[in-house]
Amino acid sequence: MKNDLSNLSKKELWQLFPIELVSYNPSWENWFCSEKKKLTFFLPYKKSIHHIGSSAVKTICSKPVVDILLVCHKEDYNAISTKLLQYDYILMSKSRFRHSFNKGYTSQGYQSQVFHLHLRLSDDIDELYFKQLLVSDESIAKEYEKLKRSLAVKYKYNRDRYTLEKTDFIKKYTEKAKTMFTISVDFTQ
Repeated sequence: MKNDLSNLSKKELWQLFPIELVSYNPSWENWFCSEKKKLTFFLPYKKSIHHIGSSAVKTICSKPVVDILLVCHKEDYNAISTKLLQYDYILMSKSRFRHSFNKGYTSQGYQSQVFHLHLRLSDDIDELYFKQLLVSDESIAKEYEKLKRSLAVKYKYNRDRYTLEKTDFIKKYTEKAKTMFTISVDFTQ
């Protein structure tokens, strides 16, 4: 279901899609598994697909959005990016080998399932480190949840600022996670 949201200003988009946090929903893992299966079938390239973000952490609240990290080889990057657009993903931001896509946003609001997909190369998997730390250390996860709750109130209608204000926390703990964990991606999927 393609919807043209390009005519809306950021302010209008933020009103339509405010920051709302909810308790962990076990269905998110099912959403991820289902979407991963579809992506695996739809994208005939070697890739590694992971559930990331707060919706992958059972102990904290999250926006009702499943974040997906799709890691691929450099030679397949542009083809995968193009295929995602054919698969109802909307390109939200783009820089060299860092594309972010959304699915489930309509001009009437959210669909029943919403996804944010982050397309990366194997040397850019910080999201996996941060998730691993949150899953492994409940006190840091709860500290992150507290930050998110305060920012959600303050920036309910300003998604960019909400995200920006989390950046220092995420960077700090991602660097800590890199000293604690060894994470590699498997391209056999």
